[in-house]
Amino acid sequence: MVAAIAPERDGKILLMKRAWEPRVGYWTIPGGFLEMGEKAEDGAVRETLEEAGISVEIEGILGVYTRTDVGIVVIIYRGRVPDDAVPKPGAEALELRWCGPEDIPWEDLAFYTTEAALRDWVSLRGGQKST
Repeated sequence: MVAAIAPERDGKILLMKRAWEPRVGYWTIPGGFLEMGEKAEDGAVRETLEEAGISVEIEGILGVYTRTDVGIVVIIYRGRVPDDAVPKPGAEALELRWCGPEDIPWEDLAFYTTEAALRDWVSLRGGQKST
C-alpha cells in the first residue's frame, strides 16, 4: 500500500522529481509505502514531510489507483499547503516544482498512477484533461 498527498496552494500542485529508482529523474507526487501499523493518512503526511519538507492538511481523497503490474494500490489525498510553508527537497527528491494544470510535465511523469491522479486533479479544478 502506497499513500501520497497532492499538495495544493494557489491553484497549483507541488510535484517532485525523483532522486531514487525506480524512475529517477521523473516527476511524481510526494508519497511512499506505509510502515507496519501506520494509517494511510499518517503515512501520506509523513512522506510529504520527508520528501518535500512541508506539513499539509488533508482535505479528502483525490483517488485510489492500482498498479496491476506490481500489485500496488496507491491512495492519493488532496492536501492544503499553508501559505508560509517553504518546500525543500528531501533525500528522495532532486527538485520540487509548483505546477498549474498547464505546467504539468505530462511526458516526464514517473508512473501511470501519477498521470491518472493528475488528470483527476485537473478535472476537479474544472480544467481540460491533457492528452
